[in-house]
Amino acid sequence: MVKEVIMRLWVFVFLVVPQLLLAETLTLQQARERALQSNNLLKAQASKVEAAEAVRNQATSYRLPSLDINSSYIRTNQPASAFALKMNQKDFSMMDFSMSDPNNPDYLDTYLTSIDLTFPLYTGGQVASAVRAAEAQAEGYSHEYDRKRQELLRQVTEVYLGSLLSGEYVHLITKARDTVARHVKMAEDYFETGFIVESDVLRARVELSKIEDRLITASNKAREARLALNILMGTDPESVFELEPVTNLPELSGEELDAAVDTALISRPDLQFMNSMIEALEHNVSRMEGQRLPSLGIKVSQEWYDDSFLGDTGDATTFAVGLTVPVFSGGRIKSEVGEARAHLSEMTHNLKAMEEGVVLQVKQSLYRIEETKSRIGVAKGNEEAAERNLSIVEERYKKGIMKITDLLDADTALTEAYTRTLTARYDYLLAVESYYLATGKEEL
Repeated sequence: MVKEVIMRLWVFVFLVVPQLLLAETLTLQQARERALQSNNLLKAQASKVEAAEAVRNQATSYRLPSLDINSSYIRTNQPASAFALKMNQKDFSMMDFSMSDPNNPDYLDTYLTSIDLTFPLYTGGQVASAVRAAEAQAEGYSHEYDRKRQELLRQVTEVYLGSLLSGEYVHLITKARDTVARHVKMAEDYFETGFIVESDVLRARVELSKIEDRLITASNKAREARLALNILMGTDPESVFELEPVTNLPELSGEELDAAVDTALISRPDLQFMNSMIEALEHNVSRMEGQRLPSLGIKVSQEWYDDSFLGDTGDATTFAVGLTVPVFSGGRIKSEVGEARAHLSEMTHNLKAMEEGVVLQVKQSLYRIEETKSRIGVAKGNEEAAERNLSIVEERYKKGIMKITDLLDADTALTEAYTRTLTARYDYLLAVESYYLATGKEEL
C-alpha cells in the first residue's frame, strides 16, 4: 500500500496545501471584471477604437481653414530672382539698376516670412462624405470592441466553469478512489481468510491503479484550467484563488427564447459593426464620385521680405481664388468608384452571410440548452440508481453472493453517474452562456 500512501501525499501537496494558502475568494463576476480591466487583447481593441476616433477627427479637420506661418532664407544671384526679391524688399532704386549689371547681379540675401490662410469653399462633397465615412467607421469599431468584450466574457466564463468542473471532478475521483481503496482492502482481508482467490485481489488493485491514473490526469487539468483563468484575467499566472461555485442554474423564459433570433439580429454588436462598415463604404463611394465635380478654395497670404531675419522692410498681401474642374483623368476616377462599389457589394453579402450564421448559432444554442437540461434530469436519476446499486452489490459481496468484479463494476458505474451529473450541469451553464453570446447579451 506504499503507492496508496504516496498518492495521498501527492494529492495533499498539490491540492490541499494551495487551498490552505488562498488569499481571497473569486466569484465569476469578479473574474469577468478583472479580465475587462487587465486583458491585453481587449486593451489592444480599445486602442483600435481610439485610432478610429483620431481618423474621424482628421477627416473633420478638412472642413476648417488652415493657418500656416512660414519662414525661409534665400541667397541667389539668379538675375530674375534677384531682381524680384530686391523689389519685394522695397529696397530697389534706379541707381542700383544703372550702377550694376542686371544680367550678372551680386548675391542677394533675403529672409521671407509669411502667414498663409487657406480655406476650402467647395470640394464636390468629398470632405463631407469622408467625415461621414470616418464617423461610421469609428462607430463600427466601437461595436467591434463591444463584441470582443462579449467574447472575452464568454471565454472567462467558460474557463472559470471549466476550472470549477476540474476541481469538482478531482474531488469526485478522489472520493471514488477512496471507495475503491476500501473495497481493495476488503478484498485483501477476504483473501487472507481464504474467502476469495488472489486474482480477485489483483483485479481490485488494477482497478485502483486505473482510478489513480485518472486522479493524476484530473489534478493536472485542474491546474491548467486555473492557469488559463489567470492569464485571461491578466493576473500573475501563479496566483491562487478559491473559486466560488455557481450554484444557481439560470432559467430562460419561453418568451425570451421565442424572440431569441430577432433579439440577436438587433443586438449583436458584430452585426452592428458590419452595418456601420457598410455605411462607411457607402459614403466612400460618394467621396470617390465627388472627384468628378469642381472644387473651389481661397488663399490669403501676408508676406514680409528683408535682408535680416524677421525683418519687415518689404511686405505684400495676396488674395487668391482657385477653381479646379476635372476634365479627363484617364479613367482613374471611374476605376476608383468601381472599386469602392465592389467593396460595398462584398461587405453587403458578408453581412447577409453573417446574419444567416447568427440564426444558426442562436438555434444551436437553444437546442443545446434543451439537450443539457434534459441530461441533468436523466443523470440525476441515474446517479440515484447507481448509488442504490452499489449499496446492494456491496452487501451481497459481503455475503459472498457477488464477485469482486461486480463490486468494482458498481464502483465504476457510480463514478460515471456522478461524472455525467457534474458535466451535464456545467454543460447547461455553458449552453446558457453560449445563448447569451449568440444573442449579444452579457448575462449569467
